[in-house]
Amino acid sequence: MIGIVISEKGGAERRERYDQNEITIGRVKGNDVLLPKGNVSKRHARLILRDGRYIVTDLKSTNGTYVNHRRITHATLVREGDRIYIGDFVIRIESEEGSDAELGDSSSDRVYSSPSEPQPTKDSVGPQHGVVSHFPIEHDPDESSPSLDVPAPPPVPSGLRASTGSHPAASSAEPPMTSEAPSPRGSSPSSLSITSQPSPPVRIAMELEEAYIEKQRQHDDLVKAVTAELGVERLAVVTPDETLRLEAEAKVDAAVGERQLTAGPETTEVKQSVLAELLELGPLTGLVDDENISRIEVGPGCFRAYRRGRPLPPGGMAFADDAGIARILMRLAHRAGHTLGENGFVSFDLDAQRKVHCARPPLSHGGHVMTVDRHGRREISLDQLVRDGAISRGMATLLKHCMAARANIILAGSPDGGVDDMLEALTSTGVPGRSLWLTPDGCPPPARAPALKLEGGTDARAKIVEAATELAPDHLVAPAPEGPVLTTLLSAIGRGTNGVIMTAASATLRQAMTRLAAEVSMARGGLPIATCREWLSSSFDLGLEVTRVRDGRMRVVRLVEFRASNQGVSLRDIFSFAYHGTAAGGSVEGAFYASGTVPRLVEDLAARGLVLDTSIFRRHPNA
Repeated sequence: MIGIVISEKGGAERRERYDQNEITIGRVKGNDVLLPKGNVSKRHARLILRDGRYIVTDLKSTNGTYVNHRRITHATLVREGDRIYIGDFVIRIESEEGSDAELGDSSSDRVYSSPSEPQPTKDSVGPQHGVVSHFPIEHDPDESSPSLDVPAPPPVPSGLRASTGSHPAASSAEPPMTSEAPSPRGSSPSSLSITSQPSPPVRIAMELEEAYIEKQRQHDDLVKAVTAELGVERLAVVTPDETLRLEAEAKVDAAVGERQLTAGPETTEVKQSVLAELLELGPLTGLVDDENISRIEVGPGCFRAYRRGRPLPPGGMAFADDAGIARILMRLAHRAGHTLGENGFVSFDLDAQRKVHCARPPLSHGGHVMTVDRHGRREISLDQLVRDGAISRGMATLLKHCMAARANIILAGSPDGGVDDMLEALTSTGVPGRSLWLTPDGCPPPARAPALKLEGGTDARAKIVEAATELAPDHLVAPAPEGPVLTTLLSAIGRGTNGVIMTAASATLRQAMTRLAAEVSMARGGLPIATCREWLSSSFDLGLEVTRVRDGRMRVVRLVEFRASNQGVSLRDIFSFAYHGTAAGGSVEGAFYASGTVPRLVEDLAARGLVLDTSIFRRHPNA
């Protein structure tokens, strides 16, 4: 039985009890809890009671589900005293014992339904104890800005004034993604720290891991039972016919009945995963066709998938046995038109953007080890990176202007760290077909983008770079050029070539500049390192440091300009990402800030008619 207390902003509370262990919450009929407001999705969230524990899951709602002012991205444990925010509504868990006590005097709960209660709106979403979290993407305050290139300043922490329109903003923050949520009236910070503090991340992870392990155990048991009845040879077909499908479904239902598994969504999910492993692509079903899935890893008792480089939470069941992986490899090879030979290592293109690698026994011990990698580039824009939280709106605005002015830019990072996405986003802002790519080692350029292959010896590659500059593209993209190619490129910039976007396979910009200077020195017969650094810094207008933070998401953590002085070359921050903490689900929280430095490039932009509002560079007083 589930008991909840529902209150609406400005309205009274109501108590509901359900004689079931799962309820759905949404805007339309058919949900157990009906919340008829426009900011509630048709099917918004699900609340489950299992083994005395309550678990809330967001059902991919538009405006999100929040627990204690933190947006949840996966199944989350909630306890009595926790508050679940859905649109304008607040839901609290109420035990049967607690219900009787509160009926006598409910005044203690009135604070939850008062008009001043902090709701998870775009002006008040965030942790409560001084930690600023990322703004909910669906409520990005910059999305509705009427200006063409420079949006109105985003929200700033309470107590600071923010101007709109063409007037300069009083705040200099390149926005913290949210402002702090105010405390309810009559609540002290100490009381909030007791009743509203989210559950410890480790404990939540352990609770959810237990449920996942139990589902995996049931999955393995059912797969082995049905395989024993149908036979491995009969299941080893590329496309199972209808007869086999019906028989497999009947065998799974019978095995579930024999084990007396409780009917419900968990058991239904397990049955579907069993049939997928026996008849389809197992946990790869649907993922191999998702353009945002960057990598899938499969092995004995192991399955992991990554979306845009970020690991997905546990969900898909790992294969029950090695025969299942062998079947999926056979079906993928058939789909690609590839014939599997006797070789222990298999590698083939699944399609134009995905490649399969697999080590088979006896080369691999314990069973098949397989990966599916995306080796093509996906279409992405700077605005998409803003929505993903990879860059701030101010960064995007500056970069759009820089691309229009054909500025020279260095990107430091690795391809799996998000550099490829950043390159794609930058070049997508220009005229289609006017970006020319230099592609070493067979790295594919974006679809429909012209490219020149860097192949042959040192002299041959240098001539290819010279030919590329003679073609005079709007932007010349050079992924991680080595010494001789790099010096040729720098010489071309010195002769007036603009719009060069160059990557450096280094963890930080400082490391990149040190390594590049050393390569230039060696390529030019021992040219002094200090001279090489000055040559590099004078050739490029901006530097971006791209990385994946601890939760797997890509972020540009530094955007700098290079400045030379008597003390050498310095990297002067324009924007940077500040780490504030880690949420219960493991996501990294923080904000992008402006340093207060107005880059010299702004004057060059103004001379070309690309006027940029310098208020986006103002430093936040608390930064």
